[in-house]
Formats: sequence, C-alpha cells, structure tokens
Amino acid sequence: MATTRNDDEEAPLDPAVERVRAKLARLVLFSFGTMALGLVALLLAILYKLGTFGDTADKPVDAVAELPAGAQVISSSVSDDTLVVTVTLPGGAQEVRMFRIPGGEPVGRVQFTAPAQ
Repeated sequence: MATTRNDDEEAPLDPAVERVRAKLARLVLFSFGTMALGLVALLLAILYKLGTFGDTADKPVDAVAELPAGAQVISSSVSDDTLVVTVTLPGGAQEVRMFRIPGGEPVGRVQFTAPAQ
C-alpha cells in the first residue's frame, strides 16, 4: 500500500536549498531596506522644499541705516542682501552708500568728487 503524505507536514529541505533560501531572504531584506531608505530621503527632500527652512525672503526686515544730517536720498536699489542708496550731501556732493539688508550695517560707500582745476 502506498503511503500518503499529509500536505500540512513538509519534509525538511536539502541543506543546499536551505542555504539558497536563506541567501534569497537576506537579499530581499537588503533590497527592501535600501528602497525604504531611499523613499524616506525622497520624502524628506520634498518636505524641505515645501517648508521654509532658513528662508528669510518672506520675513519683514526692520533696520536703521544712518545717513549724514541734511542728506537727501536720490535713489535706492536692492541686490541680493545689499541695499544701495544714492544720496546728495549738504554741500552738493553725491555719494553712494551700501548697507547689508538684515541689520542695516554699512558695507561701503563711494564718494563722487570733481577733479581740482
């Protein structure tokens, strides 16, 4: 009489097949871990771009830039983090003054003078 095998009971695997199965399981875990790490990095990059981490463009700037007494502002412009102001001094000479935007600290100035004749 033939022996019938119960499907619930499995015979032990051959040692070579067991090694291949274990190697495949490690490969699947490594691949899943790598993909999960990449997905987390992608989500963090998206959140960083959507957030305002370190972005000062939308924040108001409160600063005081001092000019000489009696000076009149002719024009002003902004470039990156520098405010450039052209002023006329009380004696009639013109001058360009540069200030750092967050804070109003003077960066430099250019005086315009006519050569002596």
